[in-house]
Amino acid sequence: MKYLVNKRTSQLLKLIDEKKELLRREKENFKRIETLQKVGIVGLMSSMFAHEVRQPLSTISCWGHVLKKLAGQSENSKEMVPLIEKMVSAASQAEKKITDIRGVLRTQEPKLEKN
Repeated sequence: MKYLVNKRTSQLLKLIDEKKELLRREKENFKRIETLQKVGIVGLMSSMFAHEVRQPLSTISCWGHVLKKLAGQSENSKEMVPLIEKMVSAASQAEKKITDIRGVLRTQEPKLEKN
């Protein structure tokens, strides 16, 4: 009888330890999911931001090229062309920085690992 009690007690303790381990893993998995959700939100926000900022930058760049052509036909072209080139260059640099930031924030497909 005592042997059976000890055996059952041992089995119960083992089950309790297994349950604790499962609960620990569950908490860990919830934290991972929460982190992935946050990363996804940041990625989505960066895409939206990049889209909203790139549109005006593209417009600035396009109109800068038009102004550069018009300035070439003007008497003041020597003064205007360098300023227009600076404007177009600044718009291009800003767009490149946005692209670089999006590259860093771009999420990769999650990989499943066997524990």
